[in-house]
Amino acid sequence: MRRLLLALVLFAAPAHAASVKDFGAVGDGVTNDTAAVQAAIDEAGQVGGGLVSLPSGIYVVDPLTLRTGVALVGDGIGATVVRLTASSIQHNDAIHATAVERVSIRALTLDVDGLHQLTQGSEGTRGIQIVASASVIIESVEVVNSGGAGIKVSSGADIKILNSSVTLAGQNPNGTPAPGIDLGASDATLRDVLVTGNRISRATQEGISIRAGGVSGSTRGVVISSNVLTDNNQRNWTKGAITVTLQSENITVTGNVIRLDPGASSSLGISVQPMLAGIMITGNMIEMTSPGHIGVAALDIAGGKSRGVLISGNIFRGPGRAIVVAPATPVSLMGNDLTAVTNPTPAVFMPPTASGLYVGSNPGL
Repeated sequence: MRRLLLALVLFAAPAHAASVKDFGAVGDGVTNDTAAVQAAIDEAGQVGGGLVSLPSGIYVVDPLTLRTGVALVGDGIGATVVRLTASSIQHNDAIHATAVERVSIRALTLDVDGLHQLTQGSEGTRGIQIVASASVIIESVEVVNSGGAGIKVSSGADIKILNSSVTLAGQNPNGTPAPGIDLGASDATLRDVLVTGNRISRATQEGISIRAGGVSGSTRGVVISSNVLTDNNQRNWTKGAITVTLQSENITVTGNVIRLDPGASSSLGISVQPMLAGIMITGNMIEMTSPGHIGVAALDIAGGKSRGVLISGNIFRGPGRAIVVAPATPVSLMGNDLTAVTNPTPAVFMPPTASGLYVGSNPGL
């Protein structure tokens, strides 16, 4: 047994491990630690990967680049803070990973300080961006004050965002709104994404956006589960606390708790805009706090050609309208609970209804 335990420990240990303090990082909230932190990451990448630890402290940095095989690990949310330095130079991301694999970011707070990033691109200064990368884990990370999306995954495969939080996305001098978590991009391919156990609050746009777009864009195999989304500012039909749109397929949104912003007279819980097939919205709890709120809105943007869109088993509460289905939108509605909806019109089906619209038993409808 002792030999087995030793073997397990040795197998689990990273081939390379170093602290950023070994490279001269100070972590005092004043000193610019970019060179030391990046040197630690680069050295680990050069030897095939390993652990780069950030002991408790506040590390002021310029944008950081991850390398293949590197695990960037702090001492915990609030204990280790990585803060992007205030700058007039355009910074697109605080941390980015492009064409890498087997990377992770864990146990730290990332403060983008978006209001002090004086020059930002069209999408704002993001917290973390993943591009064309595989086997990526973001776990127990807090992203705050991003100018753009807190976490953006443009393309890649096997991406996990676990037990993390994004607060106040879209903090930029231009007032440009941004989502908390942004999945997919125009003319990009994204596969096999798991987003679970996260909290997204007070984003200036969607809490979580799943999209594709362009001529060749494709986002598929995404599971959004057991997240809590509160007070994100979605104020029109096309932006929900969770939005699924364009060339997104094989998408599951399940077990999430959504509370719509009581300060917004109009707000949307889940926006489904299918073009392809395979979207399942099931088992979510949506609390509407204003008569102008909508729980779930379905809008086919492929001329009624989308198929395999299921909205089932969701629970709606409050004075808003639980379900709105746009004209010519084929969708199956069954097992949704509208009994706690106090609006005299709990659901709206706009004419002309699609031949593929199926409405089963939905208590309270």
